[in-house]
Amino acid sequence: MKKKKVVLINPPGRYRYTRDYYCSKVAKANYVEQPMDLVVLSGFLNSDYDMLIIDAVVDGLSVKECLRRIDYFKPDYLISLSGLVSWKEDFEFLSKVKASHRSCKIIGTGDIFRNEEIFYSNPWLDAITLDFSNGDINAYMEDAFDSMESMIFRNDEGEITSVIKQKKSGELFEIPVPIHKFFLAKKYTFPFVRSLPFATILTDFGCPYSCTYCVYSKIASKIRRAENTIEELKYLHDLGVRELFIKDQTFGYSKEQRKGLCDYLSSLNEKFGWTCFLRAEIIDEELVRDISSGGCHTVIIGFESGSDAILSKYKKGCSRAKLVRAVEILKKFDIRIVGTFILGFPEDTLETINNTIRFAKESVDFAAFNLFVPKLGTKAREELVETGAVPARLESEYDQSGISSSKGVSPIHQTELRRIRRRAILTFFLRPSYIWRRIKEIRTMTQFVVTIKNGLAVFH
Repeated sequence: MKKKKVVLINPPGRYRYTRDYYCSKVAKANYVEQPMDLVVLSGFLNSDYDMLIIDAVVDGLSVKECLRRIDYFKPDYLISLSGLVSWKEDFEFLSKVKASHRSCKIIGTGDIFRNEEIFYSNPWLDAITLDFSNGDINAYMEDAFDSMESMIFRNDEGEITSVIKQKKSGELFEIPVPIHKFFLAKKYTFPFVRSLPFATILTDFGCPYSCTYCVYSKIASKIRRAENTIEELKYLHDLGVRELFIKDQTFGYSKEQRKGLCDYLSSLNEKFGWTCFLRAEIIDEELVRDISSGGCHTVIIGFESGSDAILSKYKKGCSRAKLVRAVEILKKFDIRIVGTFILGFPEDTLETINNTIRFAKESVDFAAFNLFVPKLGTKAREELVETGAVPARLESEYDQSGISSSKGVSPIHQTELRRIRRRAILTFFLRPSYIWRRIKEIRTMTQFVVTIKNGLAVFH
């Protein structure tokens, strides 16, 4: 039986977009992340489908070249990333694909698709997957609709059908081992890697916390079985990979799973080095000892604000004091800290923003300064729509990096916010003491090259 043909695509764009795992933005420095949705889906589609993977961002492909490759392949299905940051140009591209391939079913994944209204104004769109980690894509392609858990699609009559089964937080799941060989062959980079090539993996999905500005608060969390993750780690180790980006939104919140993974990682003769996201409120010495022994060298923490009032308003779940305590523990184990900070909350003032920037300089090794964005599907956006601060219908693109778009809801003018963000970046990264610390920690040629490239990107 002839295999169905499937294209997985990260579309072309004007900027170096990151669109995966329901968080879209323009990359702030000189890097291109591996697209998590497509990595995971490659495992589900590996054996049963004839698959073409196109990442126009990492390969710098034009619209014309992408259309040429799709025309030559003649797919039955096309699964595309898109995001709040780039949806207008993405949708124009995908409508062109549909015009040339009427029978090809186009399936969307990304933060922009977490809204059923997208269907009504985009007739080229056939389906949306709300969870790329559960095999729904296979069920859709095989017309096994009763097996679906979280998809929205058009039936043969053009009617829109939603299949969204409620899940309890903390359920266990497994995924097939992805086709990492494809992604390892591309020139993906990441600011915190110490060696190349690196691979991106998931050990959980969603998030158990309730931050109202964040889309993950609306995605029921699942925990990947440790033995299933270890199978993937063994495969990567055999391929010669020694660097990982664990893209869970909250690594290690399941103590049992964390122990199983870290015990395996610490047992290896040639260990992985890795970066992960952590929540400050779960950080204690036991957790940090586990991840340190397993090879973790860098953690990313959402600090967001230096204001306790703002942290409380958006249900961050921790205070400034807890963040400070988390920093102290991590530094005790020589683990580097990346802090993400949001400037321009609706409640922000120049004083609170400057306080946040000072907090960054006092606390972390690397800082990512974002602008507040009313993201689809978040409680914060719902509240802003109710007050009339944000239109109910999506009209604009939003870039939390403030590079391609600077629309927001802050009382501080967006031009001024962008200027403040730029000043925050320069004054953080160009401190002589900071530059000297970064130079002293370089241990490999990969670190040297990555540090230079990302340092130069500060001036762009």
